[in-house]
Amino acid sequence: MLRGQLVATKASGEVLVLRTDAGQELDIALSQVKRIHQYCAGPLPYEFKERGWYHHSRLGFLPGQLYTGQMTLGLQVQHSSGWMFHRLLGVGVGIGVDFFDFYNHQPPVLPLFAEVRSYLLPHRLSPFVVVGSGISFCVNQKRGDQSGWELGHCRGGPMAQLLVGYRLGNRLTLNTGVRWQRLSSGRPSWVGWGANGQQHWQITNWRFVLNAGLLL
Repeated sequence: MLRGQLVATKASGEVLVLRTDAGQELDIALSQVKRIHQYCAGPLPYEFKERGWYHHSRLGFLPGQLYTGQMTLGLQVQHSSGWMFHRLLGVGVGIGVDFFDFYNHQPPVLPLFAEVRSYLLPHRLSPFVVVGSGISFCVNQKRGDQSGWELGHCRGGPMAQLLVGYRLGNRLTLNTGVRWQRLSSGRPSWVGWGANGQQHWQITNWRFVLNAGLLL
């Protein structure tokens, strides 16, 4: 068995010229050839860039339960950028704005995170997985709730998220997943609970993620 590239024929096609991987050219009589296997490096079945910089913006919802027990529909905007080493491995960083409670019980949260992503199939429609983790910061606002109390200072904390979805062609994505966030806050207490008359809250948010996105 010989491996190489057929580069020409001689003697009206009765002799094949084979160039080996080492660059040597061999003349082979066609009558001595039992079988020829041809391997063509054709185009990929999609145009998705498997190596290089990526930018992924996404917008969606964070449905789930508040720490008060009420159901709510939060909002999320995120963007991440990074480098794809291979279709199966990319590493990047991201930022976003998450509204866990759109009715002023909690201020907006700004996550900063690192992520690892993988596109599982070499097809136009490919499932993908993204795992991210980092820290978030609160955008504090001075407002009053229904009882007239002033909401206290909110502190951010660690965050993590897992996204699974589909890349639709080269640009569009649809994904779902889960989002975890730890926050803490305090507000004045009429009965003097806690240090300096403050009530302190530790809040853990578990939310589902429903997003649509754009890859660049």
